Amino acid sequence: MFNAVKNFFISPPLEMPEFTLLEKNEELGYELREYAAGKWTSTTVEGISYDKAGSTAFWKLFNYIKGNNDRGQKIAMTAPVTACVQHGAGPNCENSFTYSFYLPKEYHENAPEPTEKGVFSSENPKRKVFVRTFSGFAKEEQWLNEARKLAESIGDRKDIHQEFFYTAGYDSPFKLMNRRNEVWIFLKDNEKE
Repeated sequence: MFNAVKNFFISPPLEMPEFTLLEKNEELGYELREYAAGKWTSTTVEGISYDKAGSTAFWKLFNYIKGNNDRGQKIAMTAPVTACVQHGAGPNCENSFTYSFYLPKEYHENAPEPTEKGVFSSENPKRKVFVRTFSGFAKEEQWLNEARKLAESIGDRKDIHQEFFYTAGYDSPFKLMNRRNEVWIFLKDNEKE
């Protein structure tokens, strides 16, 4: 009983990608982090609604870690669940949402291959990311609002990717309080390092 109640307030410890904090600006509400290279499993969903795309993508990725892979192997859940959001050309155009699960380090050299159509593994290089953290049960409007706030706080920079942003959710849907969400904007010079 105690564990069930505890999970409403505290997330169990999950493996997360490693990063180095390069800058913390409390006044403007952002951090600049450098993430280590890592392996992720992803799927891309095209659609208008972030929330609908997220549900479809989550279950494909969850099935992968529950054994829907070439080894039938279960893989531990990690955090965060990320989504790369690329907006379509107009207000009623389809957007591209690439959702990803970070793979535990033990699988970085030899991960099970996904067997479901549209699910793929990828190596993410070392990269620098501006991050804004917020709490609550985030929905599409809040993600967009927080991404706008992050873009405003880092200012008019030519060295950031403006064609996409990432969302990062850290908590189970069963956790009701003290939830952690982030939006990420990537520096362009990541590819040169």
